[in-house]
Amino acid sequence: MNWRVIFLSMACRFSAIIRKYNAVETDAPQYYIIDDTTIEKTGFHIEGISPVFDHVKHCCVPDFKLLVLAIFNERSTYTCDMSLHRENGKRQDRGLSEKAQKMQHRKQSNSKPYPCSTTIKMSKQQRKKQRNP
Repeated sequence: MNWRVIFLSMACRFSAIIRKYNAVETDAPQYYIIDDTTIEKTGFHIEGISPVFDHVKHCCVPDFKLLVLAIFNERSTYTCDMSLHRENGKRQDRGLSEKAQKMQHRKQSNSKPYPCSTTIKMSKQQRKKQRNP
Protein backbone atom coordinates (compact mmCIF):
# COMPACT_ATOMS: atom_id res chain seq x y z
CA MET A 1 0.00 0.00 0.00
CA ASN A 2 1.32 3.42 -0.94
CA TRP A 3 1.35 5.50 2.24
CA ARG A 4 1.96 8.76 0.35
CA VAL A 5 -1.36 8.36 -1.43
CA ILE A 6 -3.00 7.74 1.95
CA PHE A 7 -1.53 10.97 3.38
CA LEU A 8 -2.61 13.01 0.38
CA SER A 9 -6.12 11.52 0.26
CA MET A 10 -6.58 12.13 4.00
CA ALA A 11 -5.50 15.76 3.56
CA CYS A 12 -7.91 16.24 0.63
CA ARG A 13 -10.76 14.59 2.53
CA PHE A 14 -10.10 16.65 5.66
CA SER A 15 -10.10 19.82 3.55
CA ALA A 16 -13.40 18.82 1.90
CA ILE A 17 -15.05 18.12 5.27
CA ILE A 18 -13.90 21.49 6.62
CA ARG A 19 -15.31 23.29 3.56
CA LYS A 20 -18.60 21.37 3.74
CA TYR A 21 -19.45 21.79 7.42
CA ASN A 22 -17.85 25.15 8.13
CA ALA A 23 -20.20 27.90 6.93
CA VAL A 24 -17.83 30.78 7.67
CA GLU A 25 -15.41 31.40 4.80
CA THR A 26 -12.37 33.45 5.68
CA ASP A 27 -9.88 35.21 3.49
CA ALA A 28 -7.05 34.08 5.73
CA PRO A 29 -4.01 32.88 3.82
CA GLN A 30 -2.97 29.25 3.76
CA TYR A 31 0.67 28.34 4.25
CA TYR A 32 2.76 25.35 3.24
CA ILE A 33 5.16 24.24 5.94
CA ILE A 34 8.29 22.23 5.12
CA ASP A 35 9.81 21.05 8.39
CA ASP A 36 12.78 18.82 9.04
CA THR A 37 13.01 17.33 12.48
CA THR A 38 15.08 14.55 14.01
CA ILE A 39 13.81 11.16 15.14
CA GLU A 40 16.34 10.00 17.70
CA LYS A 41 17.15 6.31 18.02
CA THR A 42 19.41 4.55 20.52
CA GLY A 43 21.54 2.26 18.35
CA PHE A 44 23.41 2.18 15.05
CA HIS A 45 22.12 -1.27 13.99
CA ILE A 46 18.95 0.13 12.39
CA GLU A 47 19.25 0.16 8.61
CA GLY A 48 19.77 3.63 7.18
CA ILE A 49 20.50 5.38 10.48
CA SER A 50 23.31 7.91 10.70
CA PRO A 51 24.60 10.43 13.21
CA VAL A 52 22.90 13.79 12.61
CA PHE A 53 23.63 17.09 14.32
CA ASP A 54 20.70 17.95 16.57
CA HIS A 55 20.37 21.74 16.85
CA VAL A 56 18.39 21.46 20.08
CA LYS A 57 20.95 19.29 21.93
CA HIS A 58 23.98 20.79 20.12
CA CYS A 59 25.55 17.39 19.52
CA CYS A 60 25.43 14.49 17.05
CA VAL A 61 22.91 11.77 17.81
CA PRO A 62 22.01 8.59 15.89
CA ASP A 63 18.77 9.36 14.12
CA PHE A 64 16.85 10.02 10.93
CA LYS A 65 15.74 13.35 9.55
CA LEU A 66 11.98 13.51 9.06
CA LEU A 67 10.96 15.90 6.27
CA VAL A 68 7.28 16.88 6.49
CA LEU A 69 5.11 18.87 4.08
CA ALA A 70 2.05 20.31 5.82
CA ILE A 71 -0.71 22.82 5.09
CA PHE A 72 -1.58 25.41 7.72
CA ASN A 73 -4.56 27.72 7.86
CA GLU A 74 -5.75 29.64 10.89
CA ARG A 75 -7.79 26.68 12.16
CA SER A 76 -5.72 23.56 11.57
CA THR A 77 -2.50 22.00 10.33
CA TYR A 78 -2.51 18.74 8.42
CA THR A 79 0.23 16.66 6.83
CA CYS A 80 0.29 16.09 3.08
CA ASP A 81 3.56 14.19 2.68
CA MET A 82 6.57 13.02 4.67
CA SER A 83 9.86 11.22 4.08
CA LEU A 84 12.85 9.97 6.07
CA HIS A 85 16.43 11.03 5.24
CA ARG A 86 19.93 10.40 6.48
CA GLU A 87 23.07 12.51 6.25
CA ASN A 88 26.09 11.20 4.37
CA GLY A 89 28.81 12.94 6.35
CA LYS A 90 32.08 14.45 5.13
CA ARG A 91 33.61 11.18 3.92
CA GLN A 92 30.34 9.84 2.45
CA ASP A 93 30.35 7.02 5.03
CA ARG A 94 27.36 8.43 6.96
CA GLY A 95 29.64 9.02 9.94
CA LEU A 96 29.73 5.31 10.80
CA SER A 97 32.64 2.99 11.39
CA GLU A 98 33.12 0.04 9.04
CA LYS A 99 31.83 -2.34 11.72
CA ALA A 100 28.65 -0.30 12.27
CA GLN A 101 28.01 -0.19 8.50
CA LYS A 102 28.29 -3.99 8.26
CA MET A 103 25.90 -4.46 11.20
CA GLN A 104 23.24 -2.44 9.38
CA HIS A 105 23.32 -4.76 6.36
CA ARG A 106 23.82 -8.20 7.86
CA LYS A 107 20.66 -9.80 6.38
CA GLN A 108 20.42 -10.62 2.68
CA SER A 109 17.14 -9.91 0.93
CA ASN A 110 16.01 -11.09 -2.49
CA SER A 111 13.07 -8.71 -2.75
CA LYS A 112 13.12 -5.25 -4.31
CA PRO A 113 13.62 -2.36 -1.88
CA TYR A 114 10.48 -0.57 -0.78
CA PRO A 115 10.28 3.01 -2.12
CA CYS A 116 10.87 4.35 1.40
CA SER A 117 14.36 2.85 1.39
CA THR A 118 15.17 4.67 -1.85
CA THR A 119 13.96 8.06 -0.60
CA ILE A 120 16.04 7.77 2.56
CA LYS A 121 19.15 7.92 0.35
CA MET A 122 18.06 11.20 -1.29
CA SER A 123 19.15 14.54 0.07
CA LYS A 124 16.49 16.86 1.46
CA GLN A 125 17.00 19.29 -1.45
CA GLN A 126 16.48 16.51 -4.02
CA ARG A 127 13.30 15.45 -2.25
CA LYS A 128 11.94 19.02 -2.16
CA LYS A 129 12.57 19.34 -5.91
CA GLN A 130 10.81 16.02 -6.52
CA ARG A 131 7.74 17.26 -4.62
CA ASN A 132 7.63 20.64 -6.38
CA PRO A 133 8.50 20.17 -10.08
